[in-house]
Amino acid sequence: MIEKQETKDTVRALIARYRNLNLIIAIAGGLIAIVLITVIVIVISTNLKGDTLPVNAVYDDGGHLTGIIGDPTVCIDPGHGYDDPGADSDFLGEDTAEREINFDVSLRVRDILIEYGVNVIMTHDTNIPDDKIPQNEDGKYVIDPVWRADFANKNSPDIFVSLHCDSFPQDSSVSGTRIYYMSSAEGGKEASRVASLCAGKIEEAFEDEIKLRNMSPNDAYYVIKNISAPSILIEMGFITNEEDARNMLTDNWRQKMADAIAAGIINSLLKY
Repeated sequence: MIEKQETKDTVRALIARYRNLNLIIAIAGGLIAIVLITVIVIVISTNLKGDTLPVNAVYDDGGHLTGIIGDPTVCIDPGHGYDDPGADSDFLGEDTAEREINFDVSLRVRDILIEYGVNVIMTHDTNIPDDKIPQNEDGKYVIDPVWRADFANKNSPDIFVSLHCDSFPQDSSVSGTRIYYMSSAEGGKEASRVASLCAGKIEEAFEDEIKLRNMSPNDAYYVIKNISAPSILIEMGFITNEEDARNMLTDNWRQKMADAIAAGIINSLLKY
């Protein structure tokens, strides 16, 4: 549930505080009424400064965000896929590879965003090969970064989010979520904001610090620096860490991660 409760409470409190405004004006009359109105306007403006409602948001009576106006578009990119399993780890067991986790969480994020009126496109919404997906020299269906970037640029989304799982077999103690962006990219300024909002929501959900990395042009992932839309890449956890891997296999962890990522994306789409 995504809320802007503080703002609505402020508005309601101010309305309640000044609900007798008409009576006061009627009694005071003339110049005194003008002075009163001026003072009240200043007080209300001061209270609302920096805490205005988004112009493209729809709320229910309880102050819960229910939708976004304007049909924004988000591109979700499940890392790897098809004949590319991504990273592997003994902690995941024989039946699960990175590809499956990325894909599952991506579909959950997609479904949440759609509920809020967001138009979602995906670099792939299936792992069954078809003619849209190119084959490499070995005849394998693999979506390389160039294809993903071209796909995003052709569709011109408002935000591009790529979901992955990290791997660091050299040290199994390394764990946690990392979010990458490139502030010097075409959509870099907004990408920084999206990354921060997603990090904040993930931190709230898991009560753990999320590491943000502003990548340089020399080391940035291809989809981070070659997509014109604000682009971020989220490494949701380390499959080479036993606890992270164990969590990634659970439905609860995947839904919490999807909820947090979707909340960060939705908040970044709000316009003030």
